[in-house]
Amino acid sequence: SIAHDDYVPDDVAPIMKQANEQGLVILQIESPTGVANARQIAAIDGVDVLWIGHFDLTNFMGIPGQFDHPDYHAAIDTVLDACEREGKVAGQLGGTVEECVKLLERGFRAVAYGLDLDLYRRSLSNGLEDIHRHRAINAHSV
Repeated sequence: SIAHDDYVPDDVAPIMKQANEQGLVILQIESPTGVANARQIAAIDGVDVLWIGHFDLTNFMGIPGQFDHPDYHAAIDTVLDACEREGKVAGQLGGTVEECVKLLERGFRAVAYGLDLDLYRRSLSNGLEDIHRHRAINAHSV
C-alpha cells in the first residue's frame, strides 16, 4: 500500500515499506472450522490478531446468540489458547462497558466497544438531552 504523503514527491519504496510495517493484519474467526484451525491460522507469519465474530460464530455453531453456552466458551478458549501459544492478539466486540471489561479479564487484548450505529444513536441522544437542558435553563432565566 502507499501511505498518504501530502503530495510531496519522494521515493515511493520507503513510503510503501513503512506503510507495510505499520499495517495490522486481522483475521476473523466466525465458524467452527475457523476455531478448529485457530492454532494454524495464528501461526501464519504476518498475522497480528485473531478476531472472533461472536454472533456469527454462535450462529454457525447452531446456538445463535447463546453467549453463555458451554460450547461457545470452549470455542473462545480454543482461540485464546491459540493466540497465547503463537504470540498473537485475540480480539472481540463488546456491546457494553461491562462486556469489554469481561473480555479483557478473560485474556482478550483487542476489544472494540459498541456498534457504530449504537454509538451514534447514544451520542445523538446525549446531544439532544444537552440541548433540552440548555433550553430549560434559558427559559427560567428570561
